[in-house]
Amino acid sequence: MHQLITYMYIMPANHAALIYPYDKDDRRNGERIIPAAKRTVFGYGGTVCTYGMPIPAKEKYSDFTDSMRSAEEVLMNTNWYK
Repeated sequence: MHQLITYMYIMPANHAALIYPYDKDDRRNGERIIPAAKRTVFGYGGTVCTYGMPIPAKEKYSDFTDSMRSAEEVLMNTNWYK
């Protein structure tokens, strides 16, 4: 995350995103983890968004690629940068 914010200062960029793998069934403190978040970088004013992309566990490779394509489409249709 620190490296991402550093690049925002150097480039300069107003928006940045970090996409990471997450377990869609992960629960902490009894609550489901929300994979997307938008935060403002203090002192700079830029926006950093994090987005957890589920990595499916499928037996067949074709099922895996279909699931990943669906997750990519959801990400591409999300207005995380606005």
